[in-house]
Amino acid sequence: MKLLTVFILLTISTTVYADFVPRFATANIREEASINSTIIETVQRGAVLKDLKNVRQGLNSRFWYYIETPTGLKGYVASDIINDFELRDVALPIKKSTTNTVKNSNTTVVSDNTLHRVNISLKNLNRLSCGSKISDPIYSKDKEFEVVRGGDKDLFLKISPIKTTTADGVTEIKFNTFERELFVECLGKIYNFTFIPVDNLPTQTIIIESTFQEIEKARNTERISDYEELIYSLVKHAYLEQIPVGYKMSKGNLAYQFKELEIKLRYVYKGYDYVVEDWEIKSVSPQVIDLDESSFIPYIKSARAVTFVAPRLSKNEKTRMLVVRLNSN
Repeated sequence: MKLLTVFILLTISTTVYADFVPRFATANIREEASINSTIIETVQRGAVLKDLKNVRQGLNSRFWYYIETPTGLKGYVASDIINDFELRDVALPIKKSTTNTVKNSNTTVVSDNTLHRVNISLKNLNRLSCGSKISDPIYSKDKEFEVVRGGDKDLFLKISPIKTTTADGVTEIKFNTFERELFVECLGKIYNFTFIPVDNLPTQTIIIESTFQEIEKARNTERISDYEELIYSLVKHAYLEQIPVGYKMSKGNLAYQFKELEIKLRYVYKGYDYVVEDWEIKSVSPQVIDLDESSFIPYIKSARAVTFVAPRLSKNEKTRMLVVRLNSN
């Protein structure tokens, strides 16, 4: 079976925001919309870049924006290293998809019925969601904890405040941060949660998924899809940081240090027959490096496709390597 070198073709929404900020510590502004172009300025994280017009560049399907820097210089910046200013913590806007998004700081996905320790917001409402009908919860009502049903599939969790009145008549409100336990039945299994209230944490959503049901979705999708179409679809999902249907996402825990490169595994998307890996590659070489997928094959088991967001790196520049491999299990 041949190894595919994939070029990502994506569709960006026509919605354009007026300002952008760098996603990483620094962002290089270039004379032309190309990684090989001369760097005219390097801006720091937090700098506001004014959008002049967006440009789609054909090489490796990388998207570029023509912007103006805080110092007044005009040039091109790659879209994958900036965020729009109004939605600073998300990627550039894309067309809506029917797939699940990657787990973020506000969402936790659980998929088995072991004990789950989950952070929740101390002062905001939290949501526990099941893929089917969820049972009435069992919990200790004397632990300053309120649980309210929201339809058949959702429970809403709230830490109850304690009000006290001082000697001079002033009312004080306090939220205690001790852990709360809850038992609930979902998808035919009993789930045991220990919730850890955290101050200054936004509203949290905890989603219960069935491992068997989700893996069957992945299996069906993989088996009915054309091979090359499936590979392109998996790579595209990873690039957009979306979870393919039926796949399970986890954070990577591998890293390699080479003379010229540092690479670390960001995310792993695991299906039935295939696994998709999202690697970050950083150049530490003073020379420009042209990346070659064959150089990484010894470190990737059963690879079926490899692609780079940018195939050439200058010193301290980063890119992503997206890999589709066979599931070793």
